[in-house]
Amino acid sequence: DIQKGQFSLFDNGQEGEEESFFKEEVPEEELDKGQRLVFEKEMLGLYVSGHPLKGREGQLTANSDMSLLDIRGEKDGAIKKVSGIISHLRTITTRKGDLMAFVDLEDMAATIEVIVFPSLFQKHRELIEEDKVISIKGRIDKKEDQIKLIALELIELKKGEQVEAKGDKDLVVRLSPVQCKQTTMLRLKDILRSNPGPTPVLFELVENDSVTKMKIGPDFKVDNNNRLIAEIMELLGAGSVVRRSQNVQKTAAAN
Repeated sequence: DIQKGQFSLFDNGQEGEEESFFKEEVPEEELDKGQRLVFEKEMLGLYVSGHPLKGREGQLTANSDMSLLDIRGEKDGAIKKVSGIISHLRTITTRKGDLMAFVDLEDMAATIEVIVFPSLFQKHRELIEEDKVISIKGRIDKKEDQIKLIALELIELKKGEQVEAKGDKDLVVRLSPVQCKQTTMLRLKDILRSNPGPTPVLFELVENDSVTKMKIGPDFKVDNNNRLIAEIMELLGAGSVVRRSQNVQKTAAAN
């Protein structure tokens, strides 16, 4: 006790009463993967043991015009569709008393702030929550070195939903010169051939500000599925695969 020079770290001055130093107790039982990621985000502010979008890359790609990393190169005012998970959400009340939201949308490569004005927020209020995976069609808003997305439409992407094939789209695989090693290219070739389907494949060789586009032959058309996207990203990294309209300029045929 205090008179003997001893006291408890949690002593509140009343004998027999203690309160936990921690506001949240760590669960004793082992958490499943989804619960563990949510717990990590709540306690640490980031994901440690994995990413909640892992395994859903194909679904995101099929419901996006591009990744959040690529959207930064688009023009101000362009209308684009992107997908990701709501990693942070902040709501405010307007002068008229309506609620609107500022959403951090995150995919496997980057994060962008999305502004959801009152009319759309009211329409989809149940979807605008942290950890929801959604697809957003929006208008790019660029000011100086900042880029945001003004939400126009949004839908929820439920886990396990069938990915619908999208016409007039190429699967774009982005490579740096460092990645163009024989072992890497042979592995990429095996991945593509293991997923045959109707979607054309386009390579983009990215070096500094230069992009060389190469459309490969019909033997390498693929099926856009979660496994394919996940395998390519595992080989080349996040942001290495996007879907893009078949409006390709300066395309060189590659055999």
